[in-house]
Amino acid sequence: MAKTGTAVNMHCLRRDKHKDIQEEACEHLLRSRRDTGDVTLNSNDGKTFLAHKMILWARSRWFREKLEAGAASITLIDVTGDQLVQLIDLLYREHCNVPDYQYEELSRICETYGINI
Repeated sequence: MAKTGTAVNMHCLRRDKHKDIQEEACEHLLRSRRDTGDVTLNSNDGKTFLAHKMILWARSRWFREKLEAGAASITLIDVTGDQLVQLIDLLYREHCNVPDYQYEELSRICETYGINI
């Protein structure tokens, strides 16, 4: 205990630099969505993917409205299967690597579906 009137050295405590627990949880859900997904996402070229309602609900107002209306299957009529894979990565990981030639189109898709980038 410091004496009254004496300077006290302060120390900064930081959490470990490992991934944040939220990031770890989302990464786990992304890997396990085939087994634990509770909503189906459909592309305009007939590809289907399982996802988690909670992730979609948390990341996008557009998805939130669909889910609150009771949707168990959601079709994105202007999104190809390849684009949907990238979109799912973005929703779960909050980042994805996109080639230059796809950047503008994926940005437009994010804007359409209320995903802030």
